[in-house]
Formats: sequence, C-alpha cells, structure tokens
Amino acid sequence: MQERQVCVGCGKKSPETETNYTLISAQFGWRLSRTRSPDGSTLIEWRCPTCWREYKKARTSAPDGLPAPPSSGDRVPTPAVRAPTAPPESPWRPASPPGSYAPQRRSS
Repeated sequence: MQERQVCVGCGKKSPETETNYTLISAQFGWRLSRTRSPDGSTLIEWRCPTCWREYKKARTSAPDGLPAPPSSGDRVPTPAVRAPTAPPESPWRPASPPGSYAPQRRSS
C-alpha cells in the first residue's frame, strides 16, 4: 500500500499492507467510519483497534443510559420482513377466481 492511514483517535500510523481491505481484516482490526459534516460532505475516519473500542463504547452509551442514536454511516438493523403468503397479482392479466383453473387434457 502506498499511503498508510492514521488513526484519528491517537495518531498512530497503520501497519504497512497491500490494500486498505487488509487493514479492516481480523488480523489488523482497523476500522473505517463515515459521517456527514455540517456542510454535507462525507468524512472518513480511520481508527486503530484500541481507539475503535473506545469510540464504540462512547457511542453506545449516552448520559441518560439510553443507546446513542446511529450516525449516517452506521448500519441500522432492519426488522424481519415476513414473506407474502400469496404472490402479488399480475398487472398484465386479471386474477382467476379460486377453483377456476383446471389442467386441460391433451388430445391424442
């Protein structure tokens, strides 16, 4: 990798690796976070494993004991979606009344 990343928490330089993907692997444990600045631009911040733990701990506990709200860069779990019990009706043909379909016999 040509350019080494710098931790925004402590200023430590990242280890030399071939790519940034290697930095976020389990071997190195560096983390990248994306947030929005007040002017709307995207901020990208690298953190070493130690600073990432401190950052996550500070973000997950708010002063009132409630979890901190997620930032725009965090993934928010979505609720499970139940699969529909019947396929949606096609806009290209009308729905058949129940029991109206019967396979046709082929004549030989």
